[in-house]
Amino acid sequence: MPLDLAQWDAYMTEWELYLTEGGPYPLAEYLTPQLYIWDGSSLPEMPGLVMAWGDSETSTGDYAAAWQFDYLEDPDLST
Repeated sequence: MPLDLAQWDAYMTEWELYLTEGGPYPLAEYLTPQLYIWDGSSLPEMPGLVMAWGDSETSTGDYAAAWQFDYLEDPDLST
């Protein structure tokens, strides 16, 4: 599910508090992403999860977006 602006602000606060090496996170405007499942019915022909943000009306600039996974239980990653 996409992070909303409040969740993004909390994430960035934690990022800044516990930064141990490297530079600060680049300045960017947060845009809540759109997430949807691509069924592979047309190009590209492989199904998958698509994350998109902005549209043709979005002005040029630096943007960020994020999402989180909520599995409800640990996934089986053995395969």
